[in-house]
Amino acid sequence: MAASRSNDSQRAVSFDAQARRARIAMTALFTQCFWMAQMSVSRADDHVSLLSPPGESTLTLEPPPLEKPSFRVQAALLQMGVLVGLGVGWYEWKIEINKVDFDFARSVSGQWRRLTTGAGHRFDDNERYLNIGHPPMGAMYYQTARAYGAGMGASYLFNIGTSTFWEAVVEHREVVSLNDQIMTGIGGAPIGEALFRISDVFANGKPTVVNRTLALLTSPMRLGAWLSGESIATSNRYDSHNLDASVFHRFQIAMGGLSGPRGTTQWAALARGDFEVITLPGYEESPLAAEVELGDPSDTLHSARAGWLRGGEMSRLVLTYAADRSQFRTFELFARTTLFGQFETHAPRTTSVTGWLPNQRVFAAASAFELAYNAMPGLIDFLSFVHVIGPTADFRWTRSAWSVRAEISAYGDFSMIRPMAIGASVVPADWNAKSTLSGADKEYYYGWGGTASARIGVDYQRWRVGACGTWSHIESIDGLDRHQNAYVSPTGVAHDAVVDDSHLTDDYLNARIFVDSPIPFTSHLGVTVSGELIHRRGTWEAHQLRDQRSDRRLSLSLSYFL
Repeated sequence: MAASRSNDSQRAVSFDAQARRARIAMTALFTQCFWMAQMSVSRADDHVSLLSPPGESTLTLEPPPLEKPSFRVQAALLQMGVLVGLGVGWYEWKIEINKVDFDFARSVSGQWRRLTTGAGHRFDDNERYLNIGHPPMGAMYYQTARAYGAGMGASYLFNIGTSTFWEAVVEHREVVSLNDQIMTGIGGAPIGEALFRISDVFANGKPTVVNRTLALLTSPMRLGAWLSGESIATSNRYDSHNLDASVFHRFQIAMGGLSGPRGTTQWAALARGDFEVITLPGYEESPLAAEVELGDPSDTLHSARAGWLRGGEMSRLVLTYAADRSQFRTFELFARTTLFGQFETHAPRTTSVTGWLPNQRVFAAASAFELAYNAMPGLIDFLSFVHVIGPTADFRWTRSAWSVRAEISAYGDFSMIRPMAIGASVVPADWNAKSTLSGADKEYYYGWGGTASARIGVDYQRWRVGACGTWSHIESIDGLDRHQNAYVSPTGVAHDAVVDDSHLTDDYLNARIFVDSPIPFTSHLGVTVSGELIHRRGTWEAHQLRDQRSDRRLSLSLSYFL
């Protein structure tokens, strides 16, 4: 018995050390991100040269105009206080459900142990649907700050601060959930920023009822700001849909069909929205510069601009849903935004310019969030990624009516993912494996890893052909389970210890090709044909489990372009 207690004590010390390392790593990550962001802003007044090909003039970086209005902190805190208050009301109303998670007493010793030891900082074992709700909540926190004039850095801090308050104060009888902090504080920001940029296109467009309604639907937190006197500025440059024409935006809404699983002829109804906003100065389809912005004044053929990215200048949101009469087929959400970096844009001064012109070069750090439910052969697969931060490069070349754009990115990831190693089966409860693996409403684990992605598109007038691909590898995070050790909660609930905390791995590959074809005699309608490959593979070596599954899809849809 003494030896057993000694082993338990050593395990507890080991787990506490791992928890401390996890907290230190998260703190270092947040510090590095915001330090780099602040450095990029503080250096904006310096003149720094970008590397140019031999024979070309050197460009000078100049800061983009500061965003206005300034951050109304008190008003944002007031609105967030009301929203958090409503959340507290729900929490107390459902207190009997939430008692299941009570692990710490309302006492000085209980709270000290919770906040200062590894026992209080763990990954929770909530149902899957609860945990994937945190990124949308983070997007709401983030957008509250943005609606009141905050920039990206302040909005990140506002989001993380609100999430930390909820974890530390409202849920003071539960573990400080590491996964909730990451999913809310980091995963919510790309969603919030992408939606805010989309909302800007409507809000800065012609002041119509439709535009105001769409602006609020994509950024609901703006309502409080507008009612409290936040100005609604329009660009006074509108396109044929009365949207803001001062920035580049490509909105595609598609409705059509998705082919059924292999071996069947059943098609599912498909809906897809792809929304991208780019606010780089000088970024247009094939711009003719009216005057010299930067570069060599003696160059009578080209003008150029260059500068620092302050965050959010390149944002994109993609939503996909498909289902037939008998079953769900797919739901996918992808949101991405740039954080900081450098850009360079070129434009011809005259139509006499021939050859390919490097219209855009961007080198930046980016962050993204991805969620997918996919009907694979024999099972419903689930995965979610917080693409925390990583480098991205984006290039665009133009020639007359032609345009080619290429993008390549890499990220460090935090993930919630269903283990493909178990195939269509379930994890037996008597294995006492990770607490998130057992139960029909769970079947996932937390992991870390990396993602590499690439995208290329070729445009000619209204035709577009493109391809994109993503590969992710995930390794399970071991040793930080809420039920790592056996204990009895203050409410009298006995929890067994995790016995099998063995390692899992998963891989995810997604490749897609598409063609957008215009419909003759229409200005905004087209037909989109795409083919997609999804491949998943997983291993659980401790149980000698391996499985892999693939799904190939064909879709045909009618698209409307804005």
